Amino acid sequence: MVQKRISILDYGCGNLRSIKKGFERVGAIVDISTDKKLLKSADGIILPGVGAFKTAIAKIKEDIPFIYELIDDKKPILGICLGMQILTEKSTESGLTDGLGIIPGDVIKFNKNKSSGLKVPHMGWNLVDVKNKDEPLFLGINRSYFYFAHSYYVRTSREYVICETEYGVKFPSAIADLKRKIYGVQFHPEKSGDDGLKILYNFLALC
Repeated sequence: MVQKRISILDYGCGNLRSIKKGFERVGAIVDISTDKKLLKSADGIILPGVGAFKTAIAKIKEDIPFIYELIDDKKPILGICLGMQILTEKSTESGLTDGLGIIPGDVIKFNKNKSSGLKVPHMGWNLVDVKNKDEPLFLGINRSYFYFAHSYYVRTSREYVICETEYGVKFPSAIADLKRKIYGVQFHPEKSGDDGLKILYNFLALC
């Protein structure tokens, strides 16, 4: 069986090594690169992300036309954490910032609630409720706990929501445009044990 190759787009935001290690554990060949030729020849692309939305967009700005090109080529793309958020149209973090506009929606901050004890950022393990048991990215997973670390969350229309999680509000913990093979997860699969690795394995199978 021919190994599939995953390219992690390196734009200076994210825990790239742990994502690389996670995909290697499920049998992928993985590179971390900015080389367009290498990225274009990969079977799937990862948009990582830890940090601020505005910073990530500034760093990825020159690559935006190339990302659209990858989408036109039907290249499977997975955004992780901030990488999922930048798929949307805009964020309110540090003022209003335009995103990639690939998936309709915006990114807003959790509302701290002293009476309920809600803490921001949302950090730690939380339940992810899969809306469709046949969803390919979540095959073999129904209701499971994954690791989160974020202060902002995505709002989008129901048609793009494949999973939801409760944290003061119910928010999309995974989104997708299935026709264009674009996926996003708000949690960190690379830090989420066996079920997290299963997400990476399932994405690899989609490539």
